[in-house]
Amino acid sequence: MESHRWLPLEANPDVINQFLKQLGIHPDWQFVDVYGMDPELLSMVPRPVCAVLLLFPVTEKYETFRTEEEERIKAQGQNVRSSVYFMKQTINNACGTIGLIHAIANNRDKMNFESDSTLKKFLEDSLPMSPEERAKYLETYEVSIFFILFFSPLFNIVELLAGIV
Repeated sequence: MESHRWLPLEANPDVINQFLKQLGIHPDWQFVDVYGMDPELLSMVPRPVCAVLLLFPVTEKYETFRTEEEERIKAQGQNVRSSVYFMKQTINNACGTIGLIHAIANNRDKMNFESDSTLKKFLEDSLPMSPEERAKYLETYEVSIFFILFFSPLFNIVELLAGIV
């Protein structure tokens, strides 16, 4: 089985918002930093909020929990509303991108997509698929346009700074 690997998406709201713009999301909604869970810090977050991306370290304890939970779900099943959009992550380092896809897909009714939005087309195409099929589709989607759209400008900047171009 071929292993797909992307450069990780930087956990920076400016970078994430630029990525979403390149995917055809109108900037009505923006990602911002959340500095803590105290009421005072949460009051700094603009309202309304429709999604939260959580950055946390993957530890041995987390991996043990995740494995146990996955086995429990396989054995007992899981009830998930059909309106919930979920896809498996099969691409290494794509957790930020997968999180963004989940955030946008589960709030499609609130998003304003540009007419030529790559992400809107991907979501429309993948909506009837299973989580596993969506993962496979992302791996091959227009040579994974998500990766190309976002990282090509960064590679050009790096090449320019390195004097390659």
